[in-house]
Amino acid sequence: MSQIVLQLFMIALSSILFLFLLQVNGWLFTQFEWIAGVNWVYLPAGARLLCVLLFRTPGAIGIGLGSWLAGSYYVVHPDPVYTVIVSFLSAFSPYLVYLSLNNRHNLSASLTNLTPKLLVQCCFLFAITSAFLHHIWFAFYGHADASWQSFLVMVTGDFVGAILLLYFVKILLAVLRKSALKPKRN
Repeated sequence: MSQIVLQLFMIALSSILFLFLLQVNGWLFTQFEWIAGVNWVYLPAGARLLCVLLFRTPGAIGIGLGSWLAGSYYVVHPDPVYTVIVSFLSAFSPYLVYLSLNNRHNLSASLTNLTPKLLVQCCFLFAITSAFLHHIWFAFYGHADASWQSFLVMVTGDFVGAILLLYFVKILLAVLRKSALKPKRN
């Protein structure tokens, strides 16, 4: 598979996973929405972090695209500039965390060196970074609910969503790896 096709696949997969988890989050956790776009549990945050950790730049591009599609067609905001900025922040915040952690821990694309402690730190750093950048934009834009309460809810929701998804994937990979190593009985 050529490098360009592979990168396009990673971009598309990241967008699709983000949009899928946004829909799942709406089905499962509607009652946990604080205000529009701020949730106590936010599974798409896990997709944002996971796709960037796995796919790096193509993952960030895919998340930005998926976020823009969601903002344009799913959670429609009347101002396209608002949607573009929120989409950029949705992609940039996990990428910034990835760059920071990769600099210190040399993260592998397979996530095998992502220890439980480092995974929690990664999710926490991502949740704070994402909520901070989003709330700076909300305050600049004049968003009515750019409060400390909203910030803390977003940190919590992004952290819980990221932990749930990343631990699910980490456990799934461990099970698949273990079953692949089992000797086959004839």
